[in-house]
Formats: sequence, C-alpha cells, structure tokens
Amino acid sequence: MEHRWKKRCIVSMNVVVCFQQGQEVPGVVRDMSGDGMFIEVRPWPGLVNSGVVIELPGSGTLHGWVVRIDDEGIGIMFRVLDQGERQLLTQLIDEKMSA
Repeated sequence: MEHRWKKRCIVSMNVVVCFQQGQEVPGVVRDMSGDGMFIEVRPWPGLVNSGVVIELPGSGTLHGWVVRIDDEGIGIMFRVLDQGERQLLTQLIDEKMSA
C-alpha cells in the first residue's frame, strides 16, 4: 500500500546514508518527494525502522527512517524536518522538477 502524500520527482543524486550504528553507506537517490525518498544501496546493513541521516554532498542533511528495504535499496520517510531541512528539500525538488 502506498503511503505517499506528495508527488515524487525522479532524480539521480549521490548521497551518503549514515545510520545509528555509525556506519556510512554511499547510495543514489532514485526518486524523492516532500515525504521521503528511495535510495539505491546494496547491500543495506541496517534494519527497517532504523533512524538515518542522509548527507547530500554540498547541500546539507535530511533526517528520516527506513520504512522499506528491497533488492534495489531503501525507502526513507522523513521525520519532522526543521525549517532548514524543509527549505533544502523544497529547493532540491523545485530544481529537479524544472530541469
């Protein structure tokens, strides 16, 4: 069942996913929306419901948690984003939608 409330945009953006155990895993964002994103990572060493920080090189960070794991990567749902994170996410989506 889809839980997405906002329209997603297709992207290809390199990120680093950091999770609670202190590990960092490189990945590529495949799509994103105001609610979350799908990141291609293989293998994913964490668990569903793991808290993560997504580092967007040169842009900033976003906080979320893993809501889905499949053979291609992980689905992230954003936690309550602060104003700076919300602005960053809005800017990234606007840039990708107008490209």
